[in-house]
Parts: sequence; C-alpha cells; structure tokens
Amino acid sequence: MEILRFGVGNRRPDGPAGTVGVEGQVIHSDARGVIAEVAFRKGGRIEPHDNPNTTWFVVIEGGGYVVVGDEQRRVAAGEAVL
Repeated sequence: MEILRFGVGNRRPDGPAGTVGVEGQVIHSDARGVIAEVAFRKGGRIEPHDNPNTTWFVVIEGGGYVVVGDEQRRVAAGEAVL
C-alpha cells in the first residue's frame, strides 16, 4: 500500500511556462496519463500547452474557464472536463 500526501502544505508553486497563481502536485504519472492536484488563486491561469495524455480536469471548488483547441467553456465546482 502506498499513501501519498497532497493538498495545502504539499503543493509546488510551478507549472508550464507562463503559469501564474497556480500551485499543485503530481500524484501519479505513467504512459496512460497524469493525476495532479492543482489549486488556482484568484486570477490564476495555466498558459495554453500541449499534453499527449488523456486528461481529466475536475473542479472541486470555485470555477473558471477551460480552453481546448478553439473551444472555451465555463466550468464550476462539481464539473469535470475531458
């Protein structure tokens, strides 16, 4: 059994180039995809970037906008984007 810690006190203040106001931690990563916990401060953003893996973006609290290709959608707590 492996127990990983995440959340407040375990996040790193970094992300892809141009990331602002974001802290997070990768919980798991392999050839199939990545599971990461990410927290955005007000006005936080991750600049557009490529990701070859299948990615789920799950909103736990708050909300914002997600852009994939030419599509932009508003997401809120309790929603997930594939």
